[in-house]
Amino acid sequence: MLDYSPLEKALAQLEKSLGYLHSEAARTDSDLHQTFRAATIKAFEFTYDIGLKMLRRQLEEIILNPAELREMPFMDFVRTAADAGPRCLVPEFDGSDRV
Repeated sequence: MLDYSPLEKALAQLEKSLGYLHSEAARTDSDLHQTFRAATIKAFEFTYDIGLKMLRRQLEEIILNPAELREMPFMDFVRTAADAGPRCLVPEFDGSDRV
């Protein structure tokens, strides 16, 4: 089972960065806005990277040939993850909350 805490921390930092970006101080000071904007972009990139790495690790645990993942193009990787469905990232997911 994957440890989701790094992703949770990254998401919390991204939310915090977005809060600073949309703060009153950032609205009134363009230099501060640019600084917060750069920090938010970095936080997004970091969160995205962690998310992809976690997805790859989870897929490696459930796919028949994990070596294939390392060699497949990005779009095929994304399709493989989509085909695996929600259960790929949340093994406890049973689909009962679907609309």
